[in-house]
Formats: sequence, C-alpha cells, structure tokens
Amino acid sequence: MDNRPWSENNSLLSESRLHSFDAQFYNSRRSLGKEGSFRNVNAVFSRAGTVQVIKKGGKPGFRKTACFRDVESTDRRFGADHLWVDWLPEFDGLRSGDKVQFSGVVKTYSCKGRQNVTLDKIQNFKKV
Repeated sequence: MDNRPWSENNSLLSESRLHSFDAQFYNSRRSLGKEGSFRNVNAVFSRAGTVQVIKKGGKPGFRKTACFRDVESTDRRFGADHLWVDWLPEFDGLRSGDKVQFSGVVKTYSCKGRQNVTLDKIQNFKKV
C-alpha cells in the first residue's frame, strides 16, 4: 500500500479527515468534491495572475485569473489550500488578505499534464 500523504490511496485524503491533515503535502484542490457538484465557499484573496491561452485562429493570448487561499466550504466538509479561478469584474478592488465568500460548480481541467480542480460559474460573490 502506498502510505505517502499525497497518495490517492491514502485514507488521510478522505473527506472526513481533511482538516486533520496538513494540506501542503498534496494537491488538496482535488478535495473540493465530485465534478459538477455545487459548493459555497469561504476563502482569502491571494493575488491576481494570468494564464496563456490559444485564441481562435491559433493566436496566443492571455486571460486574467485570481488566486484564493485557505478555501473551505461553508459546511466545513471540503477544502483546498489554494484555488485559481477566472477573473470576474466583482474581483476588482480586492486586496491580498481580503476574506470573501462565493458559490461555484466544481470543474476539472488539465494543466501541464496534470488534472486540477477549480470552481466554475461563480456567483453570489461578496466580501466578508
């Protein structure tokens, strides 16, 4: 059995034990739940960023993103050490350390050959 803390087979990754384990040792974004499930979360805004995308016609471009840290569902059953989402106009004026609350749908995506998880269709955004 693989006993590494970041292993998919390790019982430490179970939803019920998420908060008793230090998330820095594995990609805890997978712990947001099944794809398509709806989550209400509390988080702390960390910073803005950009990601390179390929536009129609094969031209490179960039899309603005936002990074949130200490992401936790309002029912405290799911969480993530950090989460990248597409930038929304509601994020304008956020400063690093601002506490926020929002809702979204769990979505998987691949980046650099790895599967990651994010929240899509964000709504009900507010500063707390």
